[in-house]
Amino acid sequence: MLTPQRGTVLGNRYELTDHIATGGMGEVWAATDTVLRRAVAVKILRDALTDSSEFIERFRAEARHAASLTHPGIASVFDYGEDQSIAFLVMELVPGEPLSRMLAREGALPVNTALSLLAQTGEALHAAHTAGVIHRDVKPGNLLILPDGTVKVTDFGIARAVDSVPLTATGQIIGTAQYMAPEQASGGAATAASDVYSLGVIGYEMLAGVRPFLGDSPVAIAMAHLHQSPPPLPASVPATLRSVIERALAKSPADRPVDAMAFANEVRRIQIDTLAPPAVAAAVLGAGQSPATSAALAASTSVMPANGIGSATSVMPAGGVAVGAPLIIVRDPLRRQRRKLPGALLLILLAIVGVALALRAGDGGVPARAFLAAASTTTMVETTPAPTTVAPKATPPPPTPPADVAVTAPGIVVDPNALIGQKRDKAVKILQTLGFQVDQRSVSNSGADKNTIVGVEPSGTLARGSLVTLLISDGD
Repeated sequence: MLTPQRGTVLGNRYELTDHIATGGMGEVWAATDTVLRRAVAVKILRDALTDSSEFIERFRAEARHAASLTHPGIASVFDYGEDQSIAFLVMELVPGEPLSRMLAREGALPVNTALSLLAQTGEALHAAHTAGVIHRDVKPGNLLILPDGTVKVTDFGIARAVDSVPLTATGQIIGTAQYMAPEQASGGAATAASDVYSLGVIGYEMLAGVRPFLGDSPVAIAMAHLHQSPPPLPASVPATLRSVIERALAKSPADRPVDAMAFANEVRRIQIDTLAPPAVAAAVLGAGQSPATSAALAASTSVMPANGIGSATSVMPAGGVAVGAPLIIVRDPLRRQRRKLPGALLLILLAIVGVALALRAGDGGVPARAFLAAASTTTMVETTPAPTTVAPKATPPPPTPPADVAVTAPGIVVDPNALIGQKRDKAVKILQTLGFQVDQRSVSNSGADKNTIVGVEPSGTLARGSLVTLLISDGD
């Protein structure tokens, strides 16, 4: 039998160069693809797994499914092979460290760091779920963090293949009891909601520095997931974030966020609200959504401008709203003096909705005049006491396409009018938080105050990671 070591060539193609790690699934090596002349990672599976023909068959299928996923937050799977009784998986070589190592070194992470990692992971999981792939083993060891803070999720589909191998005292190879959803702990099937639960456990650990459930054995920990409530998160964690994590850790899948993207969007709103007024966040934030959904998300954020006077404190109905249905925006006049927002932002949001509906019209959707009808039925209701927010109704998950459908990166709507006039540091931080690369260019004779934004290039719906140039006044 072939012994993996430096210089070993697998499949007459992949030359092992450096040992990276050893885990429950096997060994991970850095390698060189001698055909394409590129660096890759090779995961060599444990002998105990490859002795099972059922596992091998199932793993081949799962590797094909994982290889179909195309998303910046998912480590790409390039190839699967077998060589002299060695089964191996060839993946993207990610120059980062696992979140598990970061947590072991640092304990609780800063809130903004946790928010960024949670949002990115939720978006990546949603892309996989949309393609019909459930991870089943979401844990810090499977989240690789790049030096710039980018998350790469690894090991999609492996857990399902491992499920086909009987677990013995020496075969407890997944080690996921600490992050296992209650339905998995009770022997039920894993779903997209199970991945959301596991992400909630990770979020709790990042914020508290410890896992929510501890025990002397995997069985004891699994029982805790089934029957115990997690201890409260530290008081330093914002109440809105505590609420998101608590709902993700709900025992019943139906009580959790409706999907991983809903979880990510809630986290993104909290993240952006710490950097800019909520109305700016509403105009800029569109992560993971089509233009139409981005507009709906902007309209359903916790605060948005209302005729340029005061700020809205709730929007009814929330969630999916049929075009042409009345939209009631409830405002609290007591908040007028605390946050004055330009009425132009409302026009920006309405313009985004109009563009979205125009795009839908090209696909057989409602015509643009339907949007005008919806706008004309908008009702403003003044209230002195704080209004009651109507919770969004749960919507069924989107239909699952074939597993060989590639999922591309979600777009993010960038409206330049939401950034023009902002100070440079704030605008840069907003764009970087949303995952963009930022360039800065000085502009003379702009008539604007020094270090304020006077232009944004490009704008519109951009892919995460795109380069956005901020035009900054030099004050002359």
